Amino acid sequence: MLLVLKKVFTNRFKGNRLLMGSFSMLLSQFVTIASNMLVITILGRKLNDEMFGLWSVLSSFIVMFASLDFGLGQSLRNKLTFFSATKNDSKEEERYFFSVFFILCIVSFLGIILAFVLVSIFPWQNIFNISENYLLKNIKLIMLVVIGNLMFNIPFGLHSSTLLAYQETHWRSLMETCQSLLLAIVIIISLSFEHISFLFLVSSYFITMTCILIIRTMVFVKLRGWKVRLVKLSLVIRIFNDLKKVSYNFWLQGISSVLIFSTGSLIIGKVTGLAEAGDFSIIQKLFVLLISVQSTLLTPLWSAYTQASATGNLVWIKRTFKVINILTLFIFGFGGSVFVVFHNVFLNLWVGKEIHNLPLVVSLSIWALIYALINSTSALLNGMNRIKRQSLMFMVAAIINLPLCFYLGNYYGAFGVSFGSVLAITPILISNIIEIRYMMKSSNNSKGNFI
Repeated sequence: MLLVLKKVFTNRFKGNRLLMGSFSMLLSQFVTIASNMLVITILGRKLNDEMFGLWSVLSSFIVMFASLDFGLGQSLRNKLTFFSATKNDSKEEERYFFSVFFILCIVSFLGIILAFVLVSIFPWQNIFNISENYLLKNIKLIMLVVIGNLMFNIPFGLHSSTLLAYQETHWRSLMETCQSLLLAIVIIISLSFEHISFLFLVSSYFITMTCILIIRTMVFVKLRGWKVRLVKLSLVIRIFNDLKKVSYNFWLQGISSVLIFSTGSLIIGKVTGLAEAGDFSIIQKLFVLLISVQSTLLTPLWSAYTQASATGNLVWIKRTFKVINILTLFIFGFGGSVFVVFHNVFLNLWVGKEIHNLPLVVSLSIWALIYALINSTSALLNGMNRIKRQSLMFMVAAIINLPLCFYLGNYYGAFGVSFGSVLAITPILISNIIEIRYMMKSSNNSKGNFI
């Protein structure tokens, strides 16, 4: 695969940096996957079914809350990528970053206040279908810790997408590797104590994550040679007005993606109970391993597409997009088939249990393939700032997904939820393919860029 990457990325357009980015992502994903598998192995054996199911649901909240930056992180990424490609004044890049950071700090502050109010109101025991006494007594405090930390983290995740704007994926990969290792160590140490409470386990994990993200942001600012500074309100308003249109579409796409791709365990927990939600999460994570491998290719490409378009390198865009999709089909065709046939072998080695639900496994393999193809097509469209149609399709899919999954889940359990998601997301892929074909055809008749 590295030979193919070298062929694709060997180009006058920052080929070496792209290759280094993908290679560093590959190493980072390997360590992250190994750490996560170790954590799940330990938790699967230490926690009862209901606690493990709740842990799986809470873990999905990390992705959900990342979308609460209202798309500003992704629009900033595209803006800084464009600045970098056109050799813009670096001071302007610094002003953009700290203005967006200031906006997200306000969002975070208001979100924390709102969390304190809502946590005490929401009937979490009914939402998660909890029956265990300990969880019934402590669920509100658990949710306060989780939601409070994730709200606080919103501005401190901004550096992650910004690093990609500068094709500094190696730094991002190093940071994520250290984070996954430290979080795994925290879990291992916490579970080494006798009679450890689930509340303590959750608190140690999410508070450690918050501390790591603060340190990562400080390191990023140091790497860029910037100084932390206050920005004028008039500047913040100007930059917000510049980014808001694209940000809105990115946010709409992001929040819809969360409702489509990250709510499976939550829906199953409500419909059939947390125990089956845990089983669903374990099987899903097998196929997420393949998605993680694919992301090592796609993560640096988004900004690369933007830069290539800004410099008029359309031939490279078309060739790279074609090769990436061929690799995607190979990864999920081969890897998905192996997981379908031998899933219980992997599960037995991993968490010490077997799950006999072949329809669910097959359905999740199809879900993963469609998800991956949506990712590869969206990476190109997002890099080209082609967001509006995607956002609309994601919104429609999100509206369809929730009632469809609940309806099918009531009749067919976890398989129904998974199959419902497959039906909901397929139109997104079809729409993306149609838009890209139109975009490519239009480029043949023009000498400009896509943006």
